Amino acid sequence: MQLKNVRGHVLRVLPTFGFIKYDNDKTVFFHIETGYLSGFHPEVGQLVAFDFGPAPDPSKPAVAVNIRVIKSAKAVQEENAIWKAVKTLNVGVK
Repeated sequence: MQLKNVRGHVLRVLPTFGFIKYDNDKTVFFHIETGYLSGFHPEVGQLVAFDFGPAPDPSKPAVAVNIRVIKSAKAVQEENAIWKAVKTLNVGVK
């Protein structure tokens, strides 16, 4: 398993923590205060890169740390709409 520079999308954000979906079906927990690099704020749908780090409680699984925003949620949404339109145009083209 890769431990550094893993990519995923922010799945859910609550007041102090959230979850990132990565590798298609896996999720990892993050604390907003300690997970995001200074100046960045979590937003559902963001494409992010992160590293795995130890949980504050040693009995818990690893958490996402050093979270870096690669694309905003709006940019991801717009890109998905463009790809959907392109696929629609390519239907039936051989």
